[in-house]
Amino acid sequence: MDIVIRPQSEEPLYKQIYGQIVSQIADGRLKPDEILPSVRNAARYLSVAIITVKTAYEELEKDGYIYTVPAKGCFVAPSAPKLAERSRYFVDKVCDDFLAACRKSGMKEDEIFSMIEEKLRR
Repeated sequence: MDIVIRPQSEEPLYKQIYGQIVSQIADGRLKPDEILPSVRNAARYLSVAIITVKTAYEELEKDGYIYTVPAKGCFVAPSAPKLAERSRYFVDKVCDDFLAACRKSGMKEDEIFSMIEEKLRR
């Protein structure tokens, strides 16, 4: 598992972990039934609080991406949510990031729409 944390990001750390694990499941880097690092090891590796990783893992399990075997660890679910659902999650995230950047730069709604229309025409 390869995760990069961006502390300066507005996105909460647990969501960064969540998103990167989902991405790695989607592109096949994490295989069904593959074990994930323990919460403690992942927290130590990422230099984040244990509760941060625990929250990410809980969300991943709730959404069907991983499952937990008591005293064994967390594993990638063999029937992780469909690719279309994962794709929608990433498109939604990219849109959120795009809109946040637009707002920070002071762009008005009509400027944002113009930019999107221009990109769609290419």
